[in-house]
Amino acid sequence: TEAKDHLYATSPDSPAGYEFERVAWQSPENGAPGAKPLYRLYSERLEDHFYTTDPLEKAQAMAWGYLDEGTCGQVFTFGAPGAVPIFRLYHPGRVDHFYTTDPAEKRTAMSEFDFVYEGIAGFAYPPLTLPGDMTGEGEITPADTARLRQVLAGELWEQPWPGGDLDG
Repeated sequence: TEAKDHLYATSPDSPAGYEFERVAWQSPENGAPGAKPLYRLYSERLEDHFYTTDPLEKAQAMAWGYLDEGTCGQVFTFGAPGAVPIFRLYHPGRVDHFYTTDPAEKRTAMSEFDFVYEGIAGFAYPPLTLPGDMTGEGEITPADTARLRQVLAGELWEQPWPGGDLDG
């Protein structure tokens, strides 16, 4: 079956029901000054993944029935040199949390898909990209060609993020 929510993981290997879209951000290394674990929780009943750095918010989510799935890397809880904000959005009708570092994607999610902005979930580094790397995993693959076709057909966001600069 196809998942109805967004899953963020530290590996591009997508679990059953999820399709790899792109690298959303690069986490700071474990032990980096100011970095905290990003907790990943899941509600099977709501079919929703939820992420937070706040242990109290994690406990509240677990009281609502979310299961602790461990951590999903590290993020800064304040701005750091070279780090960008991770915007947290929520769709109440679909019960779906969505996270992005792309301000244009944030605006589109709010204006076209009725997501509500909930603030900044943390700060991380933008994905490493190279020209033509449309999925952000650091190399050119058949998935990049497929994504480019979608962009050219007008089926994706306004920008072919993150590696849309095809000529360098």
